[in-house]
Amino acid sequence: METGMSQQELKRVEVIALRRSGQIKQTEAARRLGVTVRQVRRLEAKVAARGAAALRSARRGHPSNRRLAAPVVAKVSTLIRAHYRDFGPTLAAEYLHERHGLALSKETVRQIMITAKLWRPHRGSKARLHALRERRPRFGELIQIDGSAHAWFEARGPRCCLLVFIDDATSRLTQLRFVPQECTLGYMHALYGHIQQHGLPMTLYSDRHSIFRVNNGDASDDAMSQFGRALHSLGIESICANSPRPKAAWSAPTACCRTACSALYASRASMASKTPMPGCRTSSNAITRALPSPRLSPRTPTCRIRPATMFGCDRFWPSTIRANSPRA
Repeated sequence: METGMSQQELKRVEVIALRRSGQIKQTEAARRLGVTVRQVRRLEAKVAARGAAALRSARRGHPSNRRLAAPVVAKVSTLIRAHYRDFGPTLAAEYLHERHGLALSKETVRQIMITAKLWRPHRGSKARLHALRERRPRFGELIQIDGSAHAWFEARGPRCCLLVFIDDATSRLTQLRFVPQECTLGYMHALYGHIQQHGLPMTLYSDRHSIFRVNNGDASDDAMSQFGRALHSLGIESICANSPRPKAAWSAPTACCRTACSALYASRASMASKTPMPGCRTSSNAITRALPSPRLSPRTPTCRIRPATMFGCDRFWPSTIRANSPRA
């Protein structure tokens, strides 16, 4: 039996052997192999001249004709090592295309980074099934909020927390802020910025952090945290997920890492500025955009927000928050 052959080639060896022994006709051999009768005659001639090894693909063991040229691979490796060492393959591929005119797929960039030892391939974990929550149908109906504490600036700055506001219906990032730590005042700043740019949301969806709810077992059922009282005064519903972290319709590590890498590359984000560049949020929104909900009819409004002036927000917020928060 020939070795080093694919299943298709082994099947060809078997069928051509039956044909040469006279057990089947050329038409039957052509039907089994899915080729024409003329091709069957060519295969028979190859086997008669060189044996069964003639049916083995001559391209096996040779480099592909469509492979990248060695200078291009070396240039990509040099650029990634010099400028995008901390980037993942997807983000690195985008920057190579936008800033250097190298249009490569993310898988090609991933293979180059693995060869250059700039990326460690991750073994796929066994998928766990979770009940999916259906998205809200309109922008502004539900905003997911969360904070991610990390050394975003590595050794170039202090450890901080990135606060993220994202719309559930469209996966659109509406607020991104760097704060020293996850606290009530940080969320107040982020919420004020969201209201100034997009209006009052209907609902905020968060985890069960003590910022959003009172976790003291002795507290009454109607007890509210300081942030909860602010939401109640503005007429915003607060939903705290039962799980330790909310089942969001977005990938927090992906969005946060893309934002931090983009901000660090531009060298324009810092703890002093509090807010990452608008371009970071725009880039992430372009990647994570979602299709409209199938529940929407042509007459259903695609936006459900309320103007900030409905509740006199400028009178509600402390002057320190109004002064330090960016306006649209």
